Amino acid sequence: PCDLLDSRSDRLATLREAELLSEMRRQLGDELKAAAANLDVVGDIRLLRTLRAFDHSVAEAAAAFRSHLAARAQFSLDEKRKRIEREFGDRLWELRCEMLPHGEVVCSYMPEVFVFARSLAGDPVGLGLWGQGRPGAFVQEVDNWQDKFMEYYLHMNEARMMLID
Repeated sequence: PCDLLDSRSDRLATLREAELLSEMRRQLGDELKAAAANLDVVGDIRLLRTLRAFDHSVAEAAAAFRSHLAARAQFSLDEKRKRIEREFGDRLWELRCEMLPHGEVVCSYMPEVFVFARSLAGDPVGLGLWGQGRPGAFVQEVDNWQDKFMEYYLHMNEARMMLID
């Protein structure tokens, strides 16, 4: 069993979780290889989070992870990640929501800030703060609001995941 502990997340995992991660990697083998360009997206930390989210059911976690990879492809999240990396690089912690695509217009109606901290156990905690939100006005006053909001929202969530990872 010690040879199962071959990655950073395995050392964060219990021995049983390490065994389950190994099985999950086996089930997702081809999908993980195809998406290997972003190891933090398909790596062991993300797999362990997914496994825990599905109460250690490998079948359910693997199915959810496949859906995750399909959504990443559908919404071009790898390209959005590359854009964020290119524009902010090691300055990611300086990113403000207004700096994202359509961020100025979205935040003028629905103010939001990135707030990140760590729990007492050291786990990352994210919090979105909404101020004097006016989503009704946003929908009525902004042309193509659906497209603008979706582009903003996808970039925002990808940036959050980058910060948490």
